[in-house]
Amino acid sequence: MANLQDCCSGRFRQDTASRIKPVALRRIVHNSVATQHFSKRSLLDLLHQSRGYNHLDDITGLLMFDDGHFLQVFEGPDEAVGQLLMRLRNDSRHGQFQIHQDSLTDDRLFPDWRMG
Repeated sequence: MANLQDCCSGRFRQDTASRIKPVALRRIVHNSVATQHFSKRSLLDLLHQSRGYNHLDDITGLLMFDDGHFLQVFEGPDEAVGQLLMRLRNDSRHGQFQIHQDSLTDDRLFPDWRMG
């Protein structure tokens, strides 16, 4: 059995590494229509707030806004993504919420983007 130092450093014996499973990642792609006006300032506030929470939850992704429409891709641990999805669906600022992709993946499309 590997010790804590070996696990944290990425050093494993072959038989130990084969038994360790990576954390499943979940990816959501959705769009929605804003139910209120967003000024540049309010969009920046939303972006900064999202980045902070996403960092805590290990969620990465992309958020686009144009002419009252949101397009978002977010990915991370399955449970955290599910919780974020529920919050977004219940957020009164989003109308006509549509999911285009909900899938499990091994790799992130936006590994270094907390939301940008």
